Amino acid sequence: MPSTQSARRPLKTRNTAWARGLARWLVARRVAPNHISLLSLVFAALGTAAMLLSPTARPQASAMPADSPLGA
Repeated sequence: MPSTQSARRPLKTRNTAWARGLARWLVARRVAPNHISLLSLVFAALGTAAMLLSPTARPQASAMPADSPLGA
């Protein structure tokens, strides 16, 4: 994988002061990119649990008719 700056997808937020400050803060605490990826999975799981445990959540009706040969 090329390590040049030009090989990265251009993002406007990459050059903002808050993004650079946050990146410096994370580097100083030795947070690896994989840690950030794992944290995103944790937040996704928490969001899923919140939706499933919501009192307004109801199971979706089946899109397949009951008399379909594939339906049960």
